[in-house]
Amino acid sequence: MTIPGILEEKLSSALKAVLGEELPADFRASVTPSADLRFGDYQSNAAMVLAKRCRTNPRVLAQQVADRIGQDAVCSLEIAGPGFINFRIRPEFYAARLLAMLADDRLGVESRCMWATSAPPLLVTPFPAWPVLWGTM
Repeated sequence: MTIPGILEEKLSSALKAVLGEELPADFRASVTPSADLRFGDYQSNAAMVLAKRCRTNPRVLAQQVADRIGQDAVCSLEIAGPGFINFRIRPEFYAARLLAMLADDRLGVESRCMWATSAPPLLVTPFPAWPVLWGTM
């Protein structure tokens, strides 16, 4: 799983816990890389989006989410502006991820080849020139 994916899971579970209800079906707690590293490695505006729907103060909601997640081994959090949540990844977490990738035979890359478990499909056609015309040969 990617680092933004890990942060999105943490953020979603914290939002559910703070709001005390399921998140809306069309809502996704997105975490994006920061445009400016002064604001952290990653950021999210999920608290501002949900605060509008829940009719609450976005900065207060963001602070509750940050308190719920707390300071853990992955990142530290800070609230900026009207309710942005900024994530700073700890160097120890980067080091642990790198060591885990180096110990993996595939260097942490998942296999997504559809032919990894089966043979490639055969093209059966009544017109033998079709594969040439399609550029598959």
